[in-house]
Amino acid sequence: MLPQRKSIINIRLIFGSLALLSLASWIPVALASQPVLTKMKVATLANQLAKNRFPLAEYESPRLDYEVKPGSDTWSAYYELKRDKSGVVAAGGWFLVLVNDKTKTVRFNRSP
Repeated sequence: MLPQRKSIINIRLIFGSLALLSLASWIPVALASQPVLTKMKVATLANQLAKNRFPLAEYESPRLDYEVKPGSDTWSAYYELKRDKSGVVAAGGWFLVLVNDKTKTVRFNRSP
């Protein structure tokens, strides 16, 4: 085999191996990070905790995010005050509720 041809084959093998390693490290994260709770259930749990401390009618519906990290199993519910007539949100007008996807434990992470 010609030296130039051998170099091209080696480069393809190296990049192919890197691609497989990258894919292999991603697959377990994708499979392990599927949430058990639905967004509706998470919103209900977060609202139950928040309504005891905040007037939820003054806040937008929470923005829900599921953390895609192995072992995290955490939803975040981000609440922000509704905008005033000029479109401004008051400084500090937000809070965050965390919901554990497996245990359904609900807690405040940050609140004013």
